[in-house]
Amino acid sequence: MKMTVTRLASLKGSDKRQAFRDDAVPGLTLYVEPAPRATKTWYWRGRIAGAIVTHKLGRFPAHSYAAARQWALEIGTFRDLGRDIVAEREAEAAAKAERQKRTGQWLFELWLDQDCRQRNKRSTIASKRAMWERDLKARLAEMDIQAIEFETLDDIVIEKAKTAPTQANRLVAFLSRMFRWSTKQGRRQTGLTSNPAANLYKPGRERKRTRVLADYEIGYLLTVLESSNCVAAPAIQLILETGVRREEALGVRWSELNLASRDWTLPGGDRTKNGLIFVIPLMGRTVSLFSQQPRSNSSDLVFWSRAAPQRHVSGTTKFHAGIFCAMKVLAEADGRSLEWWTLHDLRRTMATKMSGFRDSRDRPLVPPHVVDACLNHVSGSAKAGVAGVYNHHQYYAEKKTAFRLWHAHLEKCAKDERPHSFAGNGR
Repeated sequence: MKMTVTRLASLKGSDKRQAFRDDAVPGLTLYVEPAPRATKTWYWRGRIAGAIVTHKLGRFPAHSYAAARQWALEIGTFRDLGRDIVAEREAEAAAKAERQKRTGQWLFELWLDQDCRQRNKRSTIASKRAMWERDLKARLAEMDIQAIEFETLDDIVIEKAKTAPTQANRLVAFLSRMFRWSTKQGRRQTGLTSNPAANLYKPGRERKRTRVLADYEIGYLLTVLESSNCVAAPAIQLILETGVRREEALGVRWSELNLASRDWTLPGGDRTKNGLIFVIPLMGRTVSLFSQQPRSNSSDLVFWSRAAPQRHVSGTTKFHAGIFCAMKVLAEADGRSLEWWTLHDLRRTMATKMSGFRDSRDRPLVPPHVVDACLNHVSGSAKAGVAGVYNHHQYYAEKKTAFRLWHAHLEKCAKDERPHSFAGNGR
Protein backbone atom coordinates (compact mmCIF):
# COMPACT_ATOMS: atom_id res chain seq x y z
CA MET A 1 0.00 0.00 0.00
CA LYS A 2 1.24 3.45 -0.85
CA MET A 3 0.78 5.29 2.40
CA THR A 4 -0.08 8.96 2.87
CA VAL A 5 -1.28 10.77 5.97
CA THR A 6 -4.68 11.45 4.38
CA ARG A 7 -5.13 7.86 3.31
CA LEU A 8 -4.12 6.51 6.71
CA ALA A 9 -6.61 8.81 8.42
CA SER A 10 -9.41 7.59 6.16
CA LEU A 11 -8.95 3.89 6.91
CA LYS A 12 -12.02 2.39 8.58
CA GLY A 13 -12.48 -0.75 10.67
CA SER A 14 -14.26 -3.72 9.10
CA ASP A 15 -15.49 -7.00 10.56
CA LYS A 16 -11.95 -8.36 10.92
CA ARG A 17 -8.42 -7.16 11.61
CA GLN A 18 -6.72 -5.59 8.59
CA ALA A 19 -2.99 -5.24 7.81
CA PHE A 20 -1.66 -2.47 5.53
CA ARG A 21 2.01 -2.79 4.55
CA ASP A 22 4.02 0.21 3.48
CA ASP A 23 5.39 -0.20 -0.03
CA ALA A 24 8.13 2.35 0.65
CA VAL A 25 9.57 0.90 3.91
CA PRO A 26 10.00 -2.90 4.14
CA GLY A 27 8.52 -4.43 7.28
CA LEU A 28 6.44 -1.40 8.32
CA THR A 29 2.78 -2.40 8.79
CA LEU A 30 -0.31 -0.62 10.10
CA TYR A 31 -2.89 -2.92 11.73
CA VAL A 32 -6.49 -1.72 11.91
CA GLU A 33 -8.67 -3.46 14.50
CA PRO A 34 -12.32 -4.45 13.69
CA ALA A 35 -15.10 -1.92 14.12
CA PRO A 36 -16.27 -0.32 16.29
CA ARG A 37 -12.85 0.19 17.92
CA ALA A 38 -10.96 0.46 14.65
CA THR A 39 -7.71 1.40 16.43
CA LYS A 40 -4.61 1.69 14.24
CA THR A 41 -1.25 0.40 15.46
CA TRP A 42 2.23 0.46 13.91
CA TYR A 43 4.29 -2.75 13.77
CA TRP A 44 7.50 -3.87 12.15
CA ARG A 45 7.82 -7.49 11.09
CA GLY A 46 10.73 -9.18 9.37
CA ARG A 47 13.78 -11.39 9.70
CA ILE A 48 16.77 -10.46 11.85
CA ALA A 49 19.73 -12.88 11.95
CA GLY A 50 17.50 -15.56 10.42
CA ALA A 51 14.66 -15.29 12.96
CA ILE A 52 11.17 -13.81 12.42
CA VAL A 53 10.86 -10.74 14.67
CA THR A 54 7.85 -8.52 15.43
CA HIS A 55 8.11 -5.12 17.12
CA LYS A 56 5.36 -2.75 18.15
CA LEU A 57 5.75 1.04 17.97
CA GLY A 58 2.33 2.32 19.05
CA ARG A 59 -0.90 3.82 17.74
CA PHE A 60 -1.53 6.13 14.84
CA PRO A 61 -1.88 9.15 14.84
CA ALA A 62 -0.07 9.49 18.20
CA HIS A 63 2.88 8.06 16.30
CA SER A 64 2.84 9.82 12.96
CA TYR A 65 3.57 8.22 9.64
CA ALA A 66 6.89 10.08 9.45
CA ALA A 67 7.93 8.85 12.91
CA ALA A 68 6.90 5.29 12.05
CA ARG A 69 8.93 5.37 8.84
CA GLN A 70 11.98 6.68 10.68
CA TRP A 71 11.60 3.96 13.31
CA ALA A 72 11.25 1.21 10.70
CA LEU A 73 14.19 2.48 8.63
CA GLU A 74 16.41 2.43 11.74
CA ILE A 75 15.38 -1.18 12.46
CA GLY A 76 16.20 -2.08 8.88
CA THR A 77 19.61 -0.41 9.05
CA PHE A 78 20.66 -2.34 12.13
CA ARG A 79 19.01 -5.49 10.78
CA ASP A 80 21.50 -5.39 7.92
CA LEU A 81 24.28 -5.47 10.56
CA GLY A 82 22.72 -8.51 12.23
CA ARG A 83 21.46 -6.51 15.24
CA ASP A 84 17.99 -6.09 16.71
CA ILE A 85 18.17 -2.48 17.88
CA VAL A 86 14.71 -2.53 19.48
CA ALA A 87 15.49 -5.61 21.55
CA GLU A 88 18.81 -4.10 22.56
CA ARG A 89 17.15 -0.90 23.76
CA GLU A 90 14.46 -2.78 25.62
CA ALA A 91 17.10 -4.88 27.36
CA GLU A 92 19.05 -1.75 28.27
CA ALA A 93 15.91 -0.09 29.67
CA ALA A 94 15.09 -3.21 31.67
CA ALA A 95 18.62 -3.34 33.05
CA LYS A 96 18.41 0.34 34.02
CA ALA A 97 15.08 -0.25 35.75
CA GLU A 98 16.58 -3.21 37.60
CA ARG A 99 19.57 -1.10 38.67
CA GLN A 100 17.21 1.53 40.01
CA LYS A 101 15.60 -1.14 42.20
CA ARG A 102 19.01 -1.90 43.72
CA THR A 103 18.68 0.46 46.63
CA GLY A 104 20.29 0.29 50.04
CA GLN A 105 17.20 -1.47 51.41
CA TRP A 106 17.38 -4.04 48.60
CA LEU A 107 21.06 -4.65 49.33
CA PHE A 108 20.48 -5.05 53.07
CA GLU A 109 17.67 -7.58 52.56
CA LEU A 110 19.76 -9.51 50.00
CA TRP A 111 22.76 -9.66 52.34
CA LEU A 112 20.58 -10.67 55.26
CA ASP A 113 18.91 -13.46 53.26
CA GLN A 114 21.88 -14.90 51.40
CA ASP A 115 24.72 -14.43 53.86
CA CYS A 116 23.57 -13.69 57.41
CA ARG A 117 20.84 -16.35 57.54
CA GLN A 118 23.44 -18.97 56.66
CA ARG A 119 25.87 -17.97 59.43
CA ASN A 120 24.03 -16.09 62.17
CA LYS A 121 21.50 -16.98 64.84
CA ARG A 122 18.04 -15.43 64.78
CA SER A 123 18.94 -13.12 67.65
CA THR A 124 22.00 -11.84 65.75
CA ILE A 125 19.93 -11.24 62.63
CA ALA A 126 17.36 -9.38 64.73
CA SER A 127 20.07 -7.14 66.17
CA LYS A 128 21.39 -6.39 62.68
CA ARG A 129 17.94 -5.43 61.49
CA ALA A 130 17.51 -3.23 64.56
CA MET A 131 20.80 -1.46 63.78
CA TRP A 132 19.74 -0.95 60.16
CA GLU A 133 16.38 0.48 61.20
CA ARG A 134 17.89 2.74 63.85
CA ASP A 135 21.07 4.06 62.24
CA LEU A 136 21.13 3.41 58.49
CA LYS A 137 17.70 3.12 56.93
CA ALA A 138 16.92 6.84 56.85
CA ARG A 139 20.15 7.59 54.97
CA LEU A 140 20.67 4.54 52.76
CA ALA A 141 17.34 2.78 52.15
CA GLU A 142 16.34 4.78 49.04
CA MET A 143 19.85 5.34 47.64
CA ASP A 144 21.10 3.62 44.50
CA ILE A 145 23.83 1.31 45.78
CA GLN A 146 26.12 2.49 43.00
CA ALA A 147 25.83 6.02 44.39
CA ILE A 148 26.86 5.05 47.94
CA GLU A 149 30.38 6.36 48.50
CA PHE A 150 32.88 6.34 51.35
CA GLU A 151 31.91 9.87 52.36
CA THR A 152 28.26 8.84 52.68
CA LEU A 153 29.11 6.07 55.13
CA ASP A 154 31.78 8.05 56.96
CA ASP A 155 29.31 10.87 57.67
CA ILE A 156 26.90 8.36 59.27
CA VAL A 157 29.66 6.88 61.45
CA ILE A 158 30.98 10.29 62.54
CA GLU A 159 27.48 11.45 63.47
CA LYS A 160 26.91 8.29 65.54
CA ALA A 161 30.27 8.66 67.27
CA LYS A 162 29.25 12.02 68.72
CA THR A 163 26.75 10.35 71.06
CA ALA A 164 27.69 6.65 71.07
CA PRO A 165 31.36 5.94 70.16
CA THR A 166 31.17 2.22 70.87
CA GLN A 167 28.01 1.84 68.80
CA ALA A 168 29.78 3.73 66.02
CA ASN A 169 32.42 0.99 66.07
CA ARG A 170 29.68 -1.63 65.72
CA LEU A 171 28.29 0.36 62.81
CA VAL A 172 31.66 0.25 61.05
CA ALA A 173 31.82 -3.52 61.51
CA PHE A 174 28.26 -3.88 60.17
CA LEU A 175 28.93 -1.77 57.05
CA SER A 176 32.29 -3.43 56.40
CA ARG A 177 30.80 -6.92 56.47
CA MET A 178 27.81 -6.00 54.30
CA PHE A 179 29.80 -4.27 51.58
CA ARG A 180 32.62 -6.82 51.66
CA TRP A 181 30.06 -9.53 50.91
CA SER A 182 28.41 -7.30 48.27
CA THR A 183 31.65 -6.86 46.34
CA LYS A 184 32.81 -10.47 46.66
CA GLN A 185 30.33 -13.34 47.13
CA GLY A 186 27.35 -11.20 46.12
CA ARG A 187 29.07 -9.29 43.32
CA ARG A 188 27.20 -10.99 40.47
CA GLN A 189 23.86 -9.93 41.94
CA THR A 190 24.78 -6.48 43.21
CA GLY A 191 27.03 -5.37 40.37
CA LEU A 192 29.27 -3.61 42.91
CA THR A 193 32.94 -3.61 41.99
CA SER A 194 34.33 -1.28 44.66
CA ASN A 195 33.78 -1.37 48.43
CA PRO A 196 32.79 2.07 49.82
CA ALA A 197 33.29 0.81 53.38
CA ALA A 198 36.83 -0.44 52.80
CA ASN A 199 38.55 2.51 54.50
CA LEU A 200 36.11 3.16 57.33
CA TYR A 201 37.77 3.33 60.75
CA LYS A 202 36.40 2.73 64.21
CA PRO A 203 36.20 6.12 65.95
CA GLY A 204 35.45 4.84 69.46
CA ARG A 205 38.09 3.65 71.87
CA GLU A 206 37.21 0.09 72.82
CA ARG A 207 37.71 -0.91 76.42
CA LYS A 208 37.32 -4.50 77.47
CA ARG A 209 35.22 -4.85 80.58
CA THR A 210 37.07 -6.25 83.57
CA ARG A 211 34.35 -5.84 86.19
CA VAL A 212 34.21 -8.70 88.68
CA LEU A 213 31.82 -8.55 91.62
CA ALA A 214 33.39 -8.75 95.06
CA ASP A 215 32.14 -11.39 97.48
CA TYR A 216 30.14 -8.87 99.48
CA GLU A 217 28.51 -7.64 96.26
CA ILE A 218 27.52 -11.21 95.41
CA GLY A 219 25.98 -11.44 98.86
CA TYR A 220 24.00 -8.24 98.31
CA LEU A 221 22.84 -9.51 94.94
CA LEU A 222 21.62 -12.83 96.33
CA THR A 223 19.78 -11.03 99.14
CA VAL A 224 17.99 -8.75 96.66
CA LEU A 225 17.16 -11.56 94.23
CA GLU A 226 15.82 -13.94 96.85
CA SER A 227 13.55 -11.28 98.34
CA SER A 228 12.17 -10.11 94.97
CA ASN A 229 8.87 -11.17 93.46
CA CYS A 230 9.73 -9.93 89.96
CA VAL A 231 9.41 -12.58 87.21
CA ALA A 232 12.87 -11.64 85.89
CA ALA A 233 14.63 -12.22 89.23
CA PRO A 234 14.95 -16.04 88.86
CA ALA A 235 16.45 -15.63 85.37
CA ILE A 236 19.12 -13.26 86.69
CA GLN A 237 19.78 -15.63 89.59
CA LEU A 238 20.19 -18.43 87.04
CA ILE A 239 22.86 -16.39 85.24
CA LEU A 240 24.74 -15.95 88.50
CA GLU A 241 24.50 -19.63 89.46
CA THR A 242 25.39 -21.15 86.07
CA GLY A 243 27.32 -18.44 84.21
CA VAL A 244 25.14 -18.76 81.10
CA ARG A 245 24.45 -15.82 78.81
CA ARG A 246 21.34 -13.69 79.26
CA GLU A 247 19.42 -15.09 76.27
CA GLU A 248 20.37 -18.64 77.21
CA ALA A 249 18.90 -18.09 80.67
CA LEU A 250 15.76 -16.27 79.53
CA GLY A 251 15.04 -18.88 76.86
CA VAL A 252 15.39 -21.98 79.03
CA ARG A 253 12.68 -24.57 78.37
CA TRP A 254 11.33 -27.38 80.49
CA SER A 255 12.20 -29.81 77.69
CA GLU A 256 15.89 -28.87 78.17
CA LEU A 257 15.81 -29.76 81.87
CA ASN A 258 16.12 -33.07 83.63
CA LEU A 259 15.63 -32.16 87.26
CA ALA A 260 15.76 -35.79 88.34
CA SER A 261 19.32 -36.22 87.07
CA ARG A 262 20.06 -32.53 87.70
CA ASP A 263 21.09 -31.68 84.13
CA TRP A 264 20.34 -28.78 81.83
CA THR A 265 21.07 -29.52 78.17
CA LEU A 266 21.23 -26.52 75.86
CA PRO A 267 20.61 -28.07 72.42
CA GLY A 268 22.96 -25.85 70.42
CA GLY A 269 21.85 -24.06 67.28
CA ASP A 270 20.23 -20.76 68.22
CA ARG A 271 20.32 -21.58 71.91
CA THR A 272 24.09 -21.22 72.33
CA LYS A 273 26.48 -18.62 70.95
CA ASN A 274 28.78 -21.19 69.35
CA GLY A 275 25.89 -23.40 68.20
CA LEU A 276 27.19 -26.38 70.18
CA ILE A 277 25.30 -28.61 72.61
CA PHE A 278 26.09 -27.62 76.19
CA VAL A 279 25.33 -29.77 79.23
CA ILE A 280 25.28 -27.98 82.60
CA PRO A 281 25.27 -29.96 85.86
CA LEU A 282 22.72 -28.36 88.20
CA MET A 283 23.34 -27.85 91.87
CA GLY A 284 20.66 -28.09 94.54
CA ARG A 285 19.84 -24.37 94.76
CA THR A 286 19.38 -24.16 90.98
CA VAL A 287 17.11 -27.23 90.98
CA SER A 288 15.06 -25.55 93.72
CA LEU A 289 14.92 -22.34 91.66
CA PHE A 290 13.44 -24.24 88.71
CA SER A 291 11.06 -26.23 90.91
CA GLN A 292 9.55 -23.02 92.26
CA GLN A 293 8.68 -21.65 88.80
CA PRO A 294 5.00 -21.79 87.76
CA ARG A 295 4.31 -23.70 84.56
CA SER A 296 2.30 -22.43 81.62
CA ASN A 297 -0.35 -24.62 80.01
CA SER A 298 0.56 -23.29 76.57
CA SER A 299 4.32 -22.74 76.68
CA ASP A 300 7.45 -24.83 77.23
CA LEU A 301 9.33 -21.78 78.48
CA VAL A 302 10.34 -21.69 82.13
CA PHE A 303 10.39 -17.89 82.34
CA TRP A 304 7.32 -17.18 80.22
CA SER A 305 5.69 -13.81 79.75
CA ARG A 306 2.34 -13.54 81.48
CA ALA A 307 1.07 -11.38 78.61
CA ALA A 308 2.33 -13.70 75.84
CA PRO A 309 3.29 -17.19 77.10
CA GLN A 310 5.03 -18.12 73.86
CA ARG A 311 7.63 -15.43 74.56
CA HIS A 312 10.07 -15.30 77.45
CA VAL A 313 9.93 -12.56 80.06
CA SER A 314 11.38 -9.19 79.13
CA GLY A 315 12.30 -6.05 81.00
CA THR A 316 15.57 -7.40 82.43
CA THR A 317 17.31 -4.09 81.69
CA LYS A 318 14.83 -2.13 83.77
CA PHE A 319 14.81 -4.70 86.55
CA HIS A 320 18.62 -4.87 86.54
CA ALA A 321 18.70 -1.14 87.30
CA GLY A 322 16.29 -1.75 90.17
CA ILE A 323 18.51 -4.53 91.52
CA PHE A 324 21.52 -2.25 91.44
CA CYS A 325 19.67 0.47 93.36
CA ALA A 326 18.58 -2.03 96.02
CA MET A 327 22.16 -3.35 96.31
CA LYS A 328 23.43 0.20 96.59
CA VAL A 329 21.15 0.80 99.59
CA LEU A 330 22.61 -2.28 101.31
CA ALA A 331 26.17 -1.18 100.47
CA GLU A 332 25.66 2.35 101.77
CA ALA A 333 24.18 0.98 105.00
CA ASP A 334 27.42 -0.98 105.44
CA GLY A 335 29.56 2.03 104.50
CA ARG A 336 30.62 0.55 101.17
CA SER A 337 30.57 1.85 97.63
CA LEU A 338 29.09 -0.02 94.66
CA GLU A 339 30.25 0.18 91.06
CA TRP A 340 27.83 -0.47 88.19
CA TRP A 341 27.84 -3.99 86.82
CA THR A 342 26.17 -5.71 83.85
CA LEU A 343 24.54 -9.11 83.56
CA HIS A 344 27.48 -10.35 81.52
CA ASP A 345 29.78 -9.36 84.39
CA LEU A 346 28.16 -12.16 86.40
CA ARG A 347 29.56 -14.64 83.88
CA ARG A 348 33.04 -13.08 84.21
CA THR A 349 32.69 -13.12 87.99
CA MET A 350 31.97 -16.85 88.04
CA ALA A 351 34.93 -17.62 85.76
CA THR A 352 37.29 -15.43 87.80
CA LYS A 353 36.24 -16.88 91.15
CA MET A 354 36.45 -20.45 89.84
CA SER A 355 39.98 -19.80 88.60
CA GLY A 356 40.93 -18.53 92.04
CA PHE A 357 39.84 -21.59 94.02
CA ARG A 358 42.98 -23.20 95.49
CA ASP A 359 43.81 -26.19 97.65
CA SER A 360 46.06 -26.15 100.74
CA ARG A 361 49.14 -26.32 98.53
CA ASP A 362 47.95 -23.37 96.39
CA ARG A 363 47.11 -25.57 93.40
CA PRO A 364 44.07 -24.64 91.28
CA LEU A 365 40.99 -26.66 92.13
CA VAL A 366 39.41 -25.77 88.78
CA PRO A 367 41.90 -25.92 85.88
CA PRO A 368 41.59 -23.32 83.08
CA HIS A 369 40.22 -25.83 80.57
CA VAL A 370 37.43 -26.76 83.01
CA VAL A 371 36.56 -23.09 83.53
CA ASP A 372 36.27 -22.81 79.73
CA ALA A 373 34.08 -25.92 79.71
CA CYS A 374 31.79 -24.36 82.35
CA LEU A 375 31.39 -21.31 80.11
CA ASN A 376 30.93 -23.37 76.91
CA HIS A 377 34.01 -21.73 75.43
CA VAL A 378 35.83 -23.42 72.55
CA SER A 379 38.74 -20.97 72.52
CA GLY A 380 40.51 -22.41 75.56
CA SER A 381 43.69 -24.42 75.47
CA ALA A 382 41.88 -27.77 75.42
CA LYS A 383 39.47 -26.91 72.61
CA ALA A 384 41.25 -24.38 70.38
CA GLY A 385 42.93 -25.03 67.04
CA VAL A 386 43.90 -28.57 66.13
CA ALA A 387 43.13 -29.79 69.66
CA GLY A 388 39.50 -28.77 69.21
CA VAL A 389 39.20 -30.95 66.11
CA TYR A 390 39.98 -34.07 68.12
CA ASN A 391 38.97 -33.18 71.67
CA HIS A 392 35.20 -33.53 72.04
CA HIS A 393 35.25 -34.48 75.71
CA GLN A 394 32.51 -32.62 77.62
CA TYR A 395 34.34 -32.60 81.00
CA TYR A 396 31.04 -33.34 82.69
CA ALA A 397 32.50 -34.65 85.97
CA GLU A 398 35.00 -31.82 86.10
CA LYS A 399 32.26 -29.25 85.47
CA LYS A 400 30.16 -30.79 88.21
CA THR A 401 33.02 -30.39 90.68
CA ALA A 402 33.59 -26.79 89.56
CA PHE A 403 29.92 -25.86 89.95
CA ARG A 404 29.82 -27.52 93.37
CA LEU A 405 32.72 -25.27 94.46
CA TRP A 406 31.06 -22.22 92.92
CA HIS A 407 27.78 -22.84 94.70
CA ALA A 408 29.56 -23.39 98.01
CA HIS A 409 31.16 -19.99 97.44
CA LEU A 410 27.76 -18.43 96.72
CA GLU A 411 26.39 -19.86 99.96
CA LYS A 412 29.33 -18.40 101.87
CA CYS A 413 28.85 -14.98 100.22
CA ALA A 414 25.16 -14.97 101.13
CA LYS A 415 25.84 -16.10 104.71
CA ASP A 416 28.66 -13.59 105.29
CA GLU A 417 26.64 -10.64 103.94
CA ARG A 418 23.23 -11.33 105.41
CA PRO A 419 23.79 -10.17 109.04
CA HIS A 420 25.30 -6.87 107.83
CA SER A 421 22.49 -6.14 105.38
CA PHE A 422 19.82 -7.01 107.89
CA ALA A 423 21.39 -4.74 110.51
CA GLY A 424 21.89 -1.99 107.98
CA ASN A 425 18.20 -2.09 107.04
CA GLY A 426 16.91 -2.16 110.62
CA ARG A 427 15.64 -5.75 110.42
